[in-house]
Amino acid sequence: LQILVPGETAAPGTASGKTGSPSAQTVGGAFTVTVNAVDANWNLVSSAPNNQVTITSSDAGATLPAPANLGSGTVTFTNGVTLNTAGTATVTATNSTDGTKTANTSPSITVGCGPVTAAGYVAASAQSGQATVYWASPNPVLILRKLSSSITDAPTDGATYAVSGTIGASTVVYNGSVAETSFPQTGLASDGTAYYYKVFAKASGPCYSAGTEVNAKPAALGPAWSYMLAGGSLLKPGITG
Repeated sequence: LQILVPGETAAPGTASGKTGSPSAQTVGGAFTVTVNAVDANWNLVSSAPNNQVTITSSDAGATLPAPANLGSGTVTFTNGVTLNTAGTATVTATNSTDGTKTANTSPSITVGCGPVTAAGYVAASAQSGQATVYWASPNPVLILRKLSSSITDAPTDGATYAVSGTIGASTVVYNGSVAETSFPQTGLASDGTAYYYKVFAKASGPCYSAGTEVNAKPAALGPAWSYMLAGGSLLKPGITG
């Protein structure tokens, strides 16, 4: 068999049987692959039996088409493959009717991230020994924390992170798997230390948005709480008497 992915063209009689190289794909974007029955010189064998062809991928999260039969030596899976993990992946065609036929695997395909919309609202509140981060996003989020200074670190598309792990000088304090709206963190110092938090929306891939930063300063004395919006607006409770 011969598999052709976008960017490749059949070239019978050449060493590889094709010209070109795979076009880069976007996480979640469907594309078409064509499979040909070929001879030892990569010539199309139009008289080949109408055997069944199965498509697999090195991307364990890929969305793949149902098997289909060759017809006149070829079969096209129109928009049949979707790669869902950022990085690189290959796609393989196998003759699932005749196991004596050699499967064919594509070269590595680069899989990048499309834009991810940042959380539309991010804020933080502080109480004695505690901070709570709030956000609004249809996607799960990842939150970094850093003491005393602004966060310049960011997650890398395609990488996964564990809570308590680090990215640069920042600590991963939250890594959601479903859409949520808040994250409370306890056990913080109550001496006015500034805790900086940066919220990144996360889509499949995983692919990350630009981050939105807020900070909170838990304190034992003074206002019962403070509330900071992204951009730096700090709200405190009024005094009644």
